[in-house]
Amino acid sequence: MLALEVDVRRRAELERLEREVRERFGGTDLLMNNAAVGGESRALGTDGPWQHILDTNLWGVIHGSQVFAPAMIARGRAGLVVNTGSKQGITTPPGDPA
Repeated sequence: MLALEVDVRRRAELERLEREVRERFGGTDLLMNNAAVGGESRALGTDGPWQHILDTNLWGVIHGSQVFAPAMIARGRAGLVVNTGSKQGITTPPGDPA
């Protein structure tokens, strides 16, 4: 078992995680990108909440896929990348357009 705290907004942290997984377990067969944050954002508000939400919910998935998938493909065996999302991204509740 391996437990590491990783901030998916920071690609370098995911690179460290991928390296640890590869060294300890020989690689990745299943990647689940499922980190997500919410919070109040306003269409005409400040950039801060938008940046935090998009860095986590969008860039976290992009970083995870870009960091792990190439090594998964190079292994030459069956693998799977699963990207999950929240209903928040579909329903766009009032006060949370991000």
